[in-house]
Amino acid sequence: MAPKSNVKKKFKPYFLIVLALVIAVLIIFNPKAPVKTNVLLISVDTCRADHIGCYGFEKNTSPNIDRLASEGIVFEQAITPVAFTLPAHSSVMTGTYPPYHGIHVNFKNILESSSVTLAEMLNSANYETAGYVSTFVLNNKFGISQGFDQYDDTVDPGVEGRKSIERLGGRTCDGAIEYIRKKKEKPFFLFTHFYDPHTDYNPPEPFKSQFVDDPYSGEIAYVDDLIGKMIKELKAADLYDATLIIVMSDHGEGLGSMVNWSMAI
Repeated sequence: MAPKSNVKKKFKPYFLIVLALVIAVLIIFNPKAPVKTNVLLISVDTCRADHIGCYGFEKNTSPNIDRLASEGIVFEQAITPVAFTLPAHSSVMTGTYPPYHGIHVNFKNILESSSVTLAEMLNSANYETAGYVSTFVLNNKFGISQGFDQYDDTVDPGVEGRKSIERLGGRTCDGAIEYIRKKKEKPFFLFTHFYDPHTDYNPPEPFKSQFVDDPYSGEIAYVDDLIGKMIKELKAADLYDATLIIVMSDHGEGLGSMVNWSMAI
């Protein structure tokens, strides 16, 4: 994982997720760098920072994220510009606010081709770009897939005659791991998005039993386990130290209150 630091830093409440991506771009486009850095951007949808260990949560929801945090930089006051999945990810990918990129709600707007995305920037810098997303909200029809060489937005089949808008995180993780295992001639940008902490909360076992009274936390623990599998695969492929790993959330979750915390590592 790069860069590494054991110093935890506090930042003022600006749009720090985008700042993290700007830092990534500066590292990637550094002319003095002998080898370009891979970038793994992991988005945990609807994840509150105060349900993550490195932000002080007492339940064991995030051992893998916490380990990343101990090796890197933790943004303690990351603020999303909007608490909707498509607009927030549009801001992350373009570095602009909703009034500029034009996406204000889910389903009703399309990110115009005039917007320049991070994937497009890295693609033009000779990066392979791939996206694996877990909800129809981020379907390519909404323009969010601009700049990706491949973009997997398949969702799971619906049940009992109802349409599904999401894919279980394990299947998204499988696709991302398969991508990591493939031999590449270029550095890569891999965007992996998990939707599981979004309602309804129904984590798979063993997380369902471990968090029987707090299924929302169980969903986060499930995704953390998947992140651990991706990290293990990076290490097995000898790519871990050559990869900048960014873990973030597009927005938090109210859980019955007006506070809506999100995270950025």
